[in-house]
Amino acid sequence: MGRVFIYSLLLLAWALSIPQAKSQTITENQPLSFGTFAIVNNGSVSRLRVLNNGSYNADPAFMIISPPQRGSYTVTGYPPNRRLTVTFTNTYLNGPGATTFRLRNLGTVPNNNIRTNALGEASFFVVGTLESTGSGIVYSNGRHSGNYTIDVTN
Repeated sequence: MGRVFIYSLLLLAWALSIPQAKSQTITENQPLSFGTFAIVNNGSVSRLRVLNNGSYNADPAFMIISPPQRGSYTVTGYPPNRRLTVTFTNTYLNGPGATTFRLRNLGTVPNNNIRTNALGEASFFVVGTLESTGSGIVYSNGRHSGNYTIDVTN
C-alpha cells in the first residue's frame, strides 16, 4: 500500500511539473487594405504594392483615391523568447463583375524575423501586392474583398 501511495504522489508531482499548453491567438489590430483606387487601363497586369515601411507604390494603371495601409497583428500564447515563422496563402479578391484581383507576395515586417517577448507575445505588420488581371476587361465599380490565411508556428 505504501508503494502505491508513493508512486501516486510521484505521478501527481510529475503531472504538475509538466508545463500546460497555452491557447494561441492572433488578433487583427488593423486589416491589410489596398485603399480606394480606380484602374484606368487593364490592358496589362498592373501592381499595387504595400511596402515594408507602410508606404506604397503603384503602377500607372492605378489611380489612388485613398492610400493603402499595411495590416497589423498581435499573437499571444506562444513560448517566451521564441522565433516565430509566419506563412500565408495567396488568394483572390472578388467583387462585382467577372474580374478579380490577385493577392500575392504576402509577407511580414520585420521580414519573417518575429520573436516573442518574455510573455510569449509578438506584433508584426503584413504587406503584399495586389495585381490586376491585365485582361482588358473593365473592372466594375464596387468593393473587392477576400480572405487570406495566416499560419504562425514556433
